[in-house]
Amino acid sequence: MAPPTARCPRLPPPRRTRQPGRGGAGPWAPREAAAGGRAARRGRAGERGAGRRGGARRTMATATAATPGRARRGAPMYSKELTSKKRDEFEDILEERRLSSDLRYAMKCYTPVIYKGLSPCKPNAIKSAVLRSEQVQYVIKQLAKEMGESPDIIQEEATEILDEMGHRMQLGAVRFFAFTLSKIFKQLFQRVCVNEEGMQRLQHAIQEHPVVLLPSHRSYVDFLMLSYLLYTYDLALPVIAAGIDFLGMKIVGELLRRAGAFFMRRSFGGNRLYWAVFAEYVKTMLRSGYAPIEFFLEGTRSRTAKTLTPKFGLLSIVMEPFFKREVFDTYLVPISISYERILEESLYAYELLGVPKPKESTSGLLKARRILSDNFGTIHIYVGQPVSLRTLASGRINRCPYNLVPRHLPQKPSEDIQEFVSDVAYKMELLQIENMVLSPWVLVAAVLLQNLPAMEFELLIEKTLWLKGLTQTFGGFIEWPDNLCAKKAVLSGLTLHSNIARLVDGHVVLNDKGAEDGAVGEIVFRHALAVLMCATYRNQLLNVFVRPALVAVALQMAPSFRKEEVYSCFNFLRDVFSDEFIFFPGISLKDFEEGCFLLTKCDAIQTSQQEIYPTDKGSGTVSFLSAMFRPFVEGYQLIFRYLSKEMKEAFTEKQFIPGVRNFVFQHLEKGSTQCYEALSSDMQKNALSALVQLGAVKKKKMPNGFTYNVNQEAVSKILDMFDDSADAIPEYNEFLFPEYEILIEPEEPEFPADSTDDEKGAEDTSKDTKEQEELGAAGTADEAFQSLDEKTLEAMAKHETEEEKIFRMFKKRIAAEPEQIIRYCRGGEGPLWVSGENRPEEKDIPNCVCGAKRIFEFQIMPQLLNHLQVDSLGESIDWGTLVVYTCAESCSAGSEYLEEFIWKQDYSMGSTL
Repeated sequence: MAPPTARCPRLPPPRRTRQPGRGGAGPWAPREAAAGGRAARRGRAGERGAGRRGGARRTMATATAATPGRARRGAPMYSKELTSKKRDEFEDILEERRLSSDLRYAMKCYTPVIYKGLSPCKPNAIKSAVLRSEQVQYVIKQLAKEMGESPDIIQEEATEILDEMGHRMQLGAVRFFAFTLSKIFKQLFQRVCVNEEGMQRLQHAIQEHPVVLLPSHRSYVDFLMLSYLLYTYDLALPVIAAGIDFLGMKIVGELLRRAGAFFMRRSFGGNRLYWAVFAEYVKTMLRSGYAPIEFFLEGTRSRTAKTLTPKFGLLSIVMEPFFKREVFDTYLVPISISYERILEESLYAYELLGVPKPKESTSGLLKARRILSDNFGTIHIYVGQPVSLRTLASGRINRCPYNLVPRHLPQKPSEDIQEFVSDVAYKMELLQIENMVLSPWVLVAAVLLQNLPAMEFELLIEKTLWLKGLTQTFGGFIEWPDNLCAKKAVLSGLTLHSNIARLVDGHVVLNDKGAEDGAVGEIVFRHALAVLMCATYRNQLLNVFVRPALVAVALQMAPSFRKEEVYSCFNFLRDVFSDEFIFFPGISLKDFEEGCFLLTKCDAIQTSQQEIYPTDKGSGTVSFLSAMFRPFVEGYQLIFRYLSKEMKEAFTEKQFIPGVRNFVFQHLEKGSTQCYEALSSDMQKNALSALVQLGAVKKKKMPNGFTYNVNQEAVSKILDMFDDSADAIPEYNEFLFPEYEILIEPEEPEFPADSTDDEKGAEDTSKDTKEQEELGAAGTADEAFQSLDEKTLEAMAKHETEEEKIFRMFKKRIAAEPEQIIRYCRGGEGPLWVSGENRPEEKDIPNCVCGAKRIFEFQIMPQLLNHLQVDSLGESIDWGTLVVYTCAESCSAGSEYLEEFIWKQDYSMGSTL
């Protein structure tokens, strides 16, 4: 079929149909605490006082830390915007594909604008230019001289490398993929959304300078989708760095080569010729500028949906032409690709648990056809602002040394250049993270994982909505379906991810089918699969929460709330988790301040000049964030314990991974841990890498790989810190009750001081009808007693037991204030007991640690249970009264917690309310 004569318009103005969901909380506003007094009752929405560890009441101050972080040379390269910013609108590119011919789309007139209007270079011309280049010829001559071989033999080897490596882009293959991928994407995805303003910026950048595309990498679909997108918008198709594994796929590997893929080995080793040919090939394509170069900074797909630490090799290659003044500038374009449901989610979970990855093959691709019947939701592609390499290097990099050496001579990058390349890589990844789109399911997964094995559906909805607000406050980019209520959004997520979780009898549970039957090991494995798949989606939220969450964990690890101690713990956690999450190098203090700012923004903490402490209002937020990171703290704790106890001799990574997996597996089988995420090989490798960076494990290069040696003493010290932190972080569950203020009022005496004995026994008729009604059930019970005649009362009194009498007097006493939850009376009248049983004698109350006696200070009344509404959670907590005894001398241990004595009295079997 001949292509249509009319040319497709480039980048029509976007249809402004909607604004993506995004928002944030308003500025922090202090709230005043209530006045003091004796009795306490409960009401909504207020501030509560700080705990004893924090001391006296504090005021809000700017979130700054006392201890500076290590600064990088030059001006700061990465600065995150902490206020809400306008997001580009998205357009669904599949909408038009569903309404028109895929064949017409594939055969459209395709004449993209390229760099400065240059004519496209043919693949063979690029290969010839590489072989003739001074750099490659210099290495060929050097190797021939060292090896005593003819340069022609080395030249032939270089030609073979180029034949294996080089792309052979042809428009016919591109059109084939355009037609085929249209069919596949419409079958797999509901929508493929792209920010058209980003595409317009990219079009302009391609015309002006060489462009390097840097997409995130979560799926094999990434590079196919990006080429499909550029073809749709009539932009120059990229040449893509792909792993050589794809060449093992018959037919498909060659099709990918003809669609623009060039192939690189996973490791070059010490092969100088391969490195020289590969580097020159990439630089030649960049200098020609006829097509954008695309590669993944992460190097491989992330199996956990967390961004992987960047690889610097390819990035340093594409920067070199700028350093050598061969190009005026190079634009780096970060691209964020977000999946509502990842195609390889199940495969990734199996890989993390040690099941080998299937080898890429055409037969494997054909077997994967069954996924075409599944629904994978929506993909969001956010093309970020092009970043000028010239601007980044301005004032920081001196390019003169490159001009003092002939260009063809290999040069080892200076320390400044290496640091600059590292900073650029981290900056690009942080920009990718900043523009990732979060679906409602990400929030659901985060809540569900903290409430296993099951969570009430209505409570899940409530907590998901709460988390949505917190995520927006922290700057997360949530795509909430238009006009969809929370219940429908959660149900939609459960339907899309029915292989991970399901709704059973009003509760949401993980879909770990097969975990009920079989051997213990099989049960653990099945449940671990479900947990790891669910964690894949929760991990997307960690990119947004990591800094405030680490502050929350540091608050619970630190020995006090002093700012320098909290910052020290934060810095330790940041170093330990440096491979789990992306942190820009050298700005630990800035990350700490960002975390404090975001926690202050949601009223979770307050700061003074010297201290940082959680507020009572924000205790739920701090608890949630800490519990979100509990799997990492517990997982690292288990891995460090294994290294400390089991690895006495040198070992390799291949020995370490199975060993630590078996160690964790045994603990799960015994029930001594519930940290299924510690089975993940990704976490295990990151923990080992962290110890290497901290100097607790020594890594040594050997001819056949690397070996590791454990410094037992250093690992034990780190393990001690993690043991303390794991104890400090509470398990989070649905017992996060709504916040309320405490209203403090004086308690009326039971009888006026000047009343006679007769008056004490008389009925109080001073209250009006309305006040009598407010007494509630207790008041009506007293009226029922008073309505009985004298003879009946005498008969009842004869049969009333001592237990019933005590309980009746308790009810009568509290009837004056039926909503009272705390009764305070230090050193005066003793507690009100609900029963004559289980009351402490003097010998039952231990003395204080200072040696002084403990005396009654306050008691927690049973009315609190009604307000907590624990019945709705399907849990059982109960008490008659909780009585607290404190030191009679009010001894103090500075700002630390003091241990006091509490006595729990339950209702007797014969007592009823």
